[in-house]
Amino acid sequence: MKISSLVSKPLKLNTGLEAGQRICVIGDIHGNADHMAILLDAFEKENSNYDKTTLVLLGDLIDRGKQNLVAINLAIKANDRFDQVISLQGNHEAMMRIVLTQDRQDITQTWLKHGGQDVLDEIGMQNLDFSSKDKFKSSMAKAVGAECVAYLENMQSHFKQNNLLFVHAGTHPEKSLEEHFAQPWDQTFGDHWCWIREKFLSYPVQFENLTIVHGHTPVRNRPHRNPDMVFAGHVAQGNKLNLDGGSYASGCVTGAEFMPDAYKLHAALVYK
Repeated sequence: MKISSLVSKPLKLNTGLEAGQRICVIGDIHGNADHMAILLDAFEKENSNYDKTTLVLLGDLIDRGKQNLVAINLAIKANDRFDQVISLQGNHEAMMRIVLTQDRQDITQTWLKHGGQDVLDEIGMQNLDFSSKDKFKSSMAKAVGAECVAYLENMQSHFKQNNLLFVHAGTHPEKSLEEHFAQPWDQTFGDHWCWIREKFLSYPVQFENLTIVHGHTPVRNRPHRNPDMVFAGHVAQGNKLNLDGGSYASGCVTGAEFMPDAYKLHAALVYK
C-alpha cells in the first residue's frame, strides 16, 4: 500500500497567530496510523522554521481501522516532537472510555457496531475476560495499557488560540461557548461538543472573527482518484473548516497547518 502525501497552496485566513507561531492539526484518523505518521513527519520537518509549533489532534484516532493503539501511541510520543500537543476527545474515544469505566450496555453495543470491534481485535480477544462486566473492563484496561487509559482520561473538549477554535464535532448556534463546553465528557449523542452535527453544520457560526476547525462529519465516503479534488471539501467556509477526510472509507487522513495570515491543507491518502 503506497500512501501519497499532498499539500495545498497557502490559503488566506486571519488566524490571529503571532509571527513565529504555527498550529498543525490532524483530523479523524480512525486507526490509519501509517497515514497519521506521514502527516506528523511532514509537520515536524518544518519545526525549526517556527518559534513554537502546537499540534492539535481533533479526535477519533480510533475505531474502524487496524492500528488504533498504534495511533494513540503516536499521539503520546508526539509530545517529544512538538512544543505543545493538544488531544481533543472525539465521540469514538468517549465511547471507548465509557466502555472501560462504566456499565452502559447501549454504548458498548454502539461502540462495537461502529468500529470498537476493530480495537478488540487489535488487542487480541484471547487477552480479554468476558466472564463478567468487571473482569472484561479490567482485562481490557490491562490489555490497552495504562498509558492509553491515561491518554483517554486527559483528552480535552476544545482548544482556542487567537481566532481559531478547535473541537471534534462543532459548536451550538444557540449556546455560548461556556455553556456548550460545560457538558460532561460522557454525555452521548445529541448536540454535545463531540457528537453535534446538523445544528452546527446547517446554521451560521455566531462568533465573529472565529474559525471553527472540526472533524466528525466526513466530507467523502469513497476513495480518491483525482488529486485535484482531495482538498475540495476542506476549504474554510462560513467560519468553519472541516478536516474529516472520511479516512475509514476514503483512505484519506486530512490535516492543516495554520500560520499568522494563512493556512495550508495536508493529506495522506491511498488512491484506488
